Amino acid sequence: HHRRGFASVKVTQVSGSVRAPSSGDLSEAERSEVLGKLMHGPFGWRETEGDRDAITKTFEFSDFNRAWAFMSRAALLAEKMDHHPEWFNVYNRVEVT
Repeated sequence: HHRRGFASVKVTQVSGSVRAPSSGDLSEAERSEVLGKLMHGPFGWRETEGDRDAITKTFEFSDFNRAWAFMSRAALLAEKMDHHPEWFNVYNRVEVT
């Protein structure tokens, strides 16, 4: 059984990166492995509340310009991966789901 939604997960931080296979849907085992890495350790993602099958993280930057620069870079990568996250920006914070 495969689940849609996490096939395009890619997160890179100073301490390392996690990348899910790009060849379509993840098996339950692959999904569990990727989610485990994202939600534990330095990455800090968490499951959304409610019935959504999604993960979320809030990034904080020193100012609006750095937050916007992050969003610009992330948007270019997301477009290449055909993944379009839900996100909100207020001054120096970017919440990504």
